[in-house]
Amino acid sequence: MASVKQSWIRKYGEEEGLRKFNEFKKQYGRPKEKFIEEHGIDAWNKYVLSKKTYSLEICVEKYGEIEGPKKWEERKNKKINSQKDNFKDKTWNNGRTLDSYQNRYGIEKGYKLWKLRNERQSYRFSKQYYLDTFGEIEGSKKI
Repeated sequence: MASVKQSWIRKYGEEEGLRKFNEFKKQYGRPKEKFIEEHGIDAWNKYVLSKKTYSLEICVEKYGEIEGPKKWEERKNKKINSQKDNFKDKTWNNGRTLDSYQNRYGIEKGYKLWKLRNERQSYRFSKQYYLDTFGEIEGSKKI
């Protein structure tokens, strides 16, 4: 189950959901203070840096003024070239086509799973989903 508080409340009710959510956080969460206590502030700063979005600034901060821009250019060019190659050969796909389902699961089972997925998705992005999820007034605003 997701670690989003609202999903716990929706599944178990207000009181029980909050209790279970807090238990989950204690069991799997790792607060900053505990991490710093165990590994030190330098390890924390290194960890935070590793989780930042990749950009020129991050490369400069991580590799220095000279190596940073080089690493950024390498990464950028590699990504651009791989995307071009994927679309040029038309080998890239997102794995959600009928063909890919049938190749993965066999013709009959692949068709059933593909159709089931499409039915779920069509409901998820329908007006009825918003009305069911958010109610008459809020659901109409979201459309």
